[in-house]
Amino acid sequence: MSLPVWLWRLSSPRWGMAAVLVLLGFGVVWLSIDLWQLNRTLRTPALIAPQAVAPLPPAAALEAGPIAALFGAQVPGQSQDRQAVPLTLLASLVETRLEHSRALIQAPATTRFYRPGESLPGGALLKHIASSHVVILRNGREQALNLKPARTGLLNPVPSGNPTPAAVSPTSRTSP
Repeated sequence: MSLPVWLWRLSSPRWGMAAVLVLLGFGVVWLSIDLWQLNRTLRTPALIAPQAVAPLPPAAALEAGPIAALFGAQVPGQSQDRQAVPLTLLASLVETRLEHSRALIQAPATTRFYRPGESLPGGALLKHIASSHVVILRNGREQALNLKPARTGLLNPVPSGNPTPAAVSPTSRTSP
């Protein structure tokens, strides 16, 4: 079976090149029309008028104290301990579960046990309890309260000038 003559002529390379050129021409015309429509759309004025924007109120002045505390600095002319209450660590009870730990802290008005996270007199916050110190957060800064070393021990040496106490004999006991 052979192809008809008219179909044979359409399949020649000459007609294929002509078809490609025609399709390319249609594509160029189509893109040109789209570009012309886009250009016309962009040149027309907008139908929606822009809304008037109210001016923003002036920003409030920032306080220097909290910003300085954030960066670990101090505002010039301001004392760090202006609101500080003298606190003394008397004892610390440390547990394996930290929420059960306690610290005995003395303030001028009271002496009581505190847990981590509790507020202390003067606005400080108890942050952490250790066996030898506690960490408090005061005015945005961490501070440590250390235990004072004991001045007297359980057993003190006898001074050399004092006589030794007499030994207690088993016969010197009194019976009830």
